[in-house]
This record gives sequence, C-alpha cells and structure tokens, in this order.
Amino acid sequence: MGDRLKNLDKRTIINIAGALILGIILLVMSSSIFKPSSSKSTASDYAGSAVPSAMNSESEYTDQLEKRLEEALSLIEGAGKVKVMLTLAYGRVIDVAEDKTANESITKDTGTQGGERTTQTNNVDSRTIILTGRDGVSAPLVIREAQPKIEGVIIIAEGGDNIFVKQALTNAAEAVLGLDMSKIHISKMKS
Repeated sequence: MGDRLKNLDKRTIINIAGALILGIILLVMSSSIFKPSSSKSTASDYAGSAVPSAMNSESEYTDQLEKRLEEALSLIEGAGKVKVMLTLAYGRVIDVAEDKTANESITKDTGTQGGERTTQTNNVDSRTIILTGRDGVSAPLVIREAQPKIEGVIIIAEGGDNIFVKQALTNAAEAVLGLDMSKIHISKMKS
C-alpha cells in the first residue's frame, strides 16, 4: 500500500484528503441537524391530524363559549349584566383513521346423496392507525373532530324581565347556538 501512495501524484493526494475532510464535516453537521428535538409534540408533528389536547376539554370549551356569550349578550340594550350556563348533549367527538381488512370465504360441499351445502364466512379486522412524532410520542391519526353539541342554555340578565330584552336575548342565542327556542331559558337576575 505504501508503494501505491508513492505512485499517486500530489493532486490526487490533495483530492483524497479534501474528500475525507468534507466527509467528516458532513458527518458532524448531519448529527447536529438530525438530532431529536426535546420539545413537546405539536399538531404539526402528526401529518394530517388534530392531536387531542387537554386545552380543548369540554369544560374549557363551555367556559370560553359562556364568557363570549355573556360579553355579547350584555351589549344588547336593556340586558345589563348577563350570566350564561350551557348544557351539553354529548362531549367532543373524535374520529380516528382505521385500517380495515375484510375477508370472505365461501365453501360449497356436495353430499353423497346429491345435497349441496354452502358455508359463507366473513371476517373484518380493524386497527387504529398510529403516528409517531419526531420526539417519539405516538397518537392516533385523527380524521375528524367535532366540538360538543350544545343541548340548552340558561341566560340570566338584569333586564331579563323586560319582554323586548327577553326576545332579543332569545333571538341572539338562537342565532349563535343554533338552538330551538324551547332550549333557551331567560330569567331576571336578582338585585
């Protein structure tokens, strides 16, 4: 091998040394670029999914919606101070992606006396698709997420005894929440 190195010209040796140095630099850079991050996983870590988080709990959702409604309804002329309470028909709905495999087999048997028997077997195998983020956290692939359905609302307002204020509050609640009038109750706030 020593004879081979002696036979190489100066330019070839410089090219080999440069390639080795470049390889070492690339190796060092790639280890720092592709180092796993230590930050918490976000929705962007899971392609095409909305990762459920504690921040989107039903109670926080209703609290936030109640506050927004209180602010908006208190702006109605004559309403005064307003408090709102929402009830939910059901909680948040999350549909996750599944990998389904269906197998069907049909078996026909002919008896010795000419009778025929057919047996049909159906098997469906279903597995939830799980994605793993860059930080190693696994979560199901969410394809649809719906907020809780609101069942009814109680609105307590200082001007809740005035028929015109009551009608305005009812109309506003119907428009915002998509509820039927029978699901909305308005009362006067005690002094």
